[in-house]
Amino acid sequence: MSPVRSFVLVSLLLLAACGGRSQGSSFGKGPSSAKPDDKVETRLGLLAIGLAVATAGAVLSTLPWVIRILRTIGGSGPFEPPLALFSLVWLLLAPLLVWQIVIARRALTHT
Repeated sequence: MSPVRSFVLVSLLLLAACGGRSQGSSFGKGPSSAKPDDKVETRLGLLAIGLAVATAGAVLSTLPWVIRILRTIGGSGPFEPPLALFSLVWLLLAPLLVWQIVIARRALTHT
């Protein structure tokens, strides 16, 4: 994978994480007297779907790297701690993806 493509993927991933965080704060856990209108909820839902697609793309495009890292861990090749950190961050993308889907569902179903 080229360095430019890697940079783009990491940038998309950071945008997904930051966007998911701001969306999550838009929806409180309890009922609120100030409910956003339908246009705002629809926009947030579509944004969450877009971020979920970007996150899923990052997961799928970096999957070959994770497979190589796992082979390195299991084999006799040189292993460096940043490889384990990359694998951990990659695993944390799954909860981020689920969270973005939940936000999109809540926004688009208006519950």
